[in-house]
Amino acid sequence: MNKIILFVFLMVVASSLAEEMKKFKLTMEKVDITTDPEYITAKAVLRTEDGKSVVDVDGSVLQDVESGIFVDIFINTESEPGQFKSLIKAEDIDFCNYDTNNSIGPLIELFLKDIDNFGNIPLKCPIKKGDFHVKNFRISEEKLPPHTPEARYLIESKIHVPKDGNNRHLVYNSKWIALIVKE
Repeated sequence: MNKIILFVFLMVVASSLAEEMKKFKLTMEKVDITTDPEYITAKAVLRTEDGKSVVDVDGSVLQDVESGIFVDIFINTESEPGQFKSLIKAEDIDFCNYDTNNSIGPLIELFLKDIDNFGNIPLKCPIKKGDFHVKNFRISEEKLPPHTPEARYLIESKIHVPKDGNNRHLVYNSKWIALIVKE
């Protein structure tokens, strides 16, 4: 009897481990970028290459920004079709000093290291005017934690720069919609 109970227990554990080890499939469904054309221009193209969603972005920074760049990042999950609820919210991240903020630095650093492999996005202050691009960017499914819920996600990032003293001015807003499922 004990052998049967042990066998059933091992089967349940093995089954749940196998479920956790399933690979993810991430499909980018939409990418929208809006900018303040006095500061930055950017255009994104979403396409499929070798069965994977990839994004190309071409843009230009039109004014130098020495410091005071702040970033907001929102990760939301779809609760009902077309309706998203907040999962992670990181606001007022000092882009020029993100590496000294221990609570959010690793999240931004992971993204910046990943995107740096696909183009020449400015990653440090000061940001000088000039052209930038990202080619064939894709989010690596292998980097997703194994407990990532299957869902549709809305990832929004906003960039603010200083304007008129202590006020902040929104110059960039991107919204990416992605579907994550286990294969």
